[in-house]
Amino acid sequence: MKRIHALATSLLLAAGVAQAATVHGEDFESGSTPAGWSGAGTVQSTGSFASLGFGQQHLRVEGSNAAVLTLNNLGAHTAITLSFDLVLWDSIDGNPGGFPYGDMFQLRADNVTLIEQLFGNYGTNGSEGPGSTLVQNDANRGYGFWVDSARRVELTFAHTADTVRFEFQYPNSQGSSDESFGLDNLQVSITPVPEPGSWALLLGGLGLVGLASRRRG
Repeated sequence: MKRIHALATSLLLAAGVAQAATVHGEDFESGSTPAGWSGAGTVQSTGSFASLGFGQQHLRVEGSNAAVLTLNNLGAHTAITLSFDLVLWDSIDGNPGGFPYGDMFQLRADNVTLIEQLFGNYGTNGSEGPGSTLVQNDANRGYGFWVDSARRVELTFAHTADTVRFEFQYPNSQGSSDESFGLDNLQVSITPVPEPGSWALLLGGLGLVGLASRRRG
């Protein structure tokens, strides 16, 4: 029986079913805006966040317009996985109501909203935000006080088009002197559609596994 299980595993690996392939990666260390990016955002120093794995440079977005990443010629696929580090600069409001008003981070892909979530570092109600915490120091949080905050975000969504357009935005940002955010360590992967030959190999091999199982039974 162990041999049958090993054969089935080998067939799955040989068929290469749903193996993710990286199609874009960017750490902004070149110091200039990379190809594919448009809209808001300039490459700037990460300052104190360099110690968190952000490197020396990142894309900083100051204002309410979106930073846009467009990728072409993705090839046949069934899903996209996007991961990136998100950092808050200055005093992005974290309250869901009252003053200051809460700021919503938005991520869209081809005009479909993937994330719309409160994430701030100023005010009495701290926001968890999307993804997992890199740093969020809640000590002495209150009006007139803000803290460094950063998240690591990863999500997978169904997608089949040959082109994808991502938009990263704080639509109600009050501007660079008061609020801004940054992106770094961004990676885009696709789940390719298996080749017809791979499916034939997999189905034929699983048939042999089933036959072997019945003979042993």
